[in-house]
Amino acid sequence: MKSHYSKCTGRSPRGFTLVELIVVVGIMALIIASVVPGLTEVIRAARLTSAGDQVLGRISLAQQHALSLNSPVELRFYSFADDFSPSGEPTITAFQLVELLNDAATANVTDGDSGEDAALTQRVLNEPVYIDSGLEISTDTTLSPLLTNLVDDSSNTFSVEGARYAALIFYPDGGFKLRGTAGALAGSAAELNATTPNLSESYFTIAESRDLEAAGGEAPANYYCIQLDPYTGKARTYRP
Repeated sequence: MKSHYSKCTGRSPRGFTLVELIVVVGIMALIIASVVPGLTEVIRAARLTSAGDQVLGRISLAQQHALSLNSPVELRFYSFADDFSPSGEPTITAFQLVELLNDAATANVTDGDSGEDAALTQRVLNEPVYIDSGLEISTDTTLSPLLTNLVDDSSNTFSVEGARYAALIFYPDGGFKLRGTAGALAGSAAELNATTPNLSESYFTIAESRDLEAAGGEAPANYYCIQLDPYTGKARTYRP
């Protein structure tokens, strides 16, 4: 039976022609091609924001622990070999909180020492937190002056063999000091080798590994910079 349309027009109904379909597909491809790069940048920026927020959260937690425990707490940034680093060199991609125990402050135990006393100088407060693959916290002196002093993890608080770390020591008053390259771990003894950084050099930068490598020590196109006031512990963030 013929449809009412065919009776009125004298023609059978038809679909799209091949040319029309090609035109429609081409238009859709152009739209997708124009949207995808922008969407990719949004995703990259979101990953960077998430990593920066993770670090800020641990900074806040370190300050809370230092106050509640009435004891210095280190925020350690671990540098180790990462398969996602373009250069293959060790990069900082994990961080962890460690309490420096006051009851061992007079022991004058150093990182390199061993024995029962050494085990009493610190207490791990949480599991390491890893940032997303492809991202890292720079150790470049220009981009991250706070994280240039790396020490060996001889106390094995981190699970990766051969890891090194830079550390910020937070105190119950809210301020922090920069961990030295050697020296005693615990309580007031740690202050012998800890320094208060200048505010102008009290920051570090998170970015994609490939962007840091391409920038060659300069600020990459996209980054997340955290500046900390060494006296109040207040954090400020900077984005391009």
